[in-house]
Amino acid sequence: MTALTVQASFLFTVCGCFLAVAEGFIQNFFYQNKVSIHSSKHRQKFVQFASGDHPPKITSKKKNTADKAHSSDSSSQMTKRIILIRHGCTFANEFLARPGTRWGDPTFYDCKSLTDAKLSPRGVQQALGLRQRLSETPDFDIGEVDLIVVSPLTRAIHTLQLGFGIDDQGNNVSTNCIPIIAQPLARERLYLCSDIGETVSSLRRSYPWINFSTEFGGKKADDSPWWYVHNDKKYHEWRPYGEGQTYQCEGEPENDFNKRMVALYDWLDNKTEKNIVLVCHWGVLQWLTGKDYDNCEVDIVPFDHLSRSG
Repeated sequence: MTALTVQASFLFTVCGCFLAVAEGFIQNFFYQNKVSIHSSKHRQKFVQFASGDHPPKITSKKKNTADKAHSSDSSSQMTKRIILIRHGCTFANEFLARPGTRWGDPTFYDCKSLTDAKLSPRGVQQALGLRQRLSETPDFDIGEVDLIVVSPLTRAIHTLQLGFGIDDQGNNVSTNCIPIIAQPLARERLYLCSDIGETVSSLRRSYPWINFSTEFGGKKADDSPWWYVHNDKKYHEWRPYGEGQTYQCEGEPENDFNKRMVALYDWLDNKTEKNIVLVCHWGVLQWLTGKDYDNCEVDIVPFDHLSRSG
């Protein structure tokens, strides 16, 4: 064997060892990061995509030949579709994205001035851009929408108003013939005071074009809280605590939230309309679909793809 052959053999051996070590390092790196991301998911769940750096998306089920044939059937044969829309970025989302006031931080405090959190300038721009994005998806046609359902929290209503081009009197040629109902079951889980809303009487004055009667029990409920209010039972804190975190109100326990989401699912299931827009919140959408949503993201899904068990 020549000296050149020996050197070549030696080099191949060294390179092989190096590649094996590198492969093991890379695999270990991604495994560790996967584990760390998974383990921190619960801590960060409330502020998913809060910074708004991700461009809002529109996702929908693509139609195949069978879908197109099915769409020509009578309306009674159509599959019910839910057009899911998360509200735009709020001042609370931005507050929760800052170091020191992130969900679970030892220095976290619940900021009372963020009660019924409003859209931030970034959220306003996201909502204004929603109209254009909706017009660009082949699976969405405002003329086919039978019902619009909106959470009574201001951020959801404002997103609907800007995204669908509705003025303060409720005028819009495209939506004038579509019923718009406020549904308190679609409100966000009460994590913080930002999830406490306004009274129905106040909402009626601000948004007279929305139906606040059907799902609120009539005029007798005008000033009654429609958001979660803890009863006389002993409250067990389920949010991060014990490291200096402070809250302005009791949070909505998981069991109560689950019952409300089942009621929302059943309410949607019982609706006879075939194309329903639902403008609501991260927690509600995550419960119904198991997916995380960016601010002003749109997802068009068949109703039977939603979950009744969270």
